Amino acid sequence: MTANTQDLRNTLEAQNFQDEQSLNKENRKTLHKMMKYVRTFPLKSIEIEQIRRDLTGMAIEAQQRGTSLQAMLGEKPRKFCDEIIYSIGGIKAPGGRKLLHIAGCYYQIIGAMSIVCDLISIFALLIIAAGSLLNTGEPDLRIMDLLSVFWSLAIAIFHYTAGKRAYQYANDITKTKFALRWGIGVFVFDFIVNLSFFIETATTPSLPLSLILLSGMLSILFLIFPILYVVGAYRNRPHSGTP
Repeated sequence: MTANTQDLRNTLEAQNFQDEQSLNKENRKTLHKMMKYVRTFPLKSIEIEQIRRDLTGMAIEAQQRGTSLQAMLGEKPRKFCDEIIYSIGGIKAPGGRKLLHIAGCYYQIIGAMSIVCDLISIFALLIIAAGSLLNTGEPDLRIMDLLSVFWSLAIAIFHYTAGKRAYQYANDITKTKFALRWGIGVFVFDFIVNLSFFIETATTPSLPLSLILLSGMLSILFLIFPILYVVGAYRNRPHSGTP
């Protein structure tokens, strides 16, 4: 950054800070949320301050008209930010955010549900062990059952964390590599688990062919969300240029 550019950036930053002080709480909150979103893009600092300058000017104008910045935009703040970012920095909003949000929502839901169920199972097994200790003097620990539940709990925590990461990285294209690593990790893990489930089902003696086919269909179906995760992370890469 040259000296002139640095001076211009400092001037814009000072003007923006001063003008923000005249905003009411609602408009300032909207402005801060929009700027937080803008900063997730790989823009130069002076470009960020220029966008901040434009948005601050709009907020002041909205306030003078007796309305809010969000109402004045006429569309969702993030969509407006996407347009202004492209006009200034030539950067298009990545197309994988919705896919990451879907995958993130799915993994957080199944992860949270599984965690609750596993904790209840652990509590139930401990109650059984305590009851056995009182009745017979020896605890019925059911070690294999406990190990199975703890393994299930570890999987649930992994899925829930993967879902949280998908949501976190979806709104920050600088984290694309991390999102892609998590997506690949989830896909590989779920593929192995589903393949193991299918093989176990298919090799079960006297099992009807219809159940084996159903098992295969379910195994394929459950791979949709890790695929969405990987594709969403890949498409969430920053890119520029005309559409």
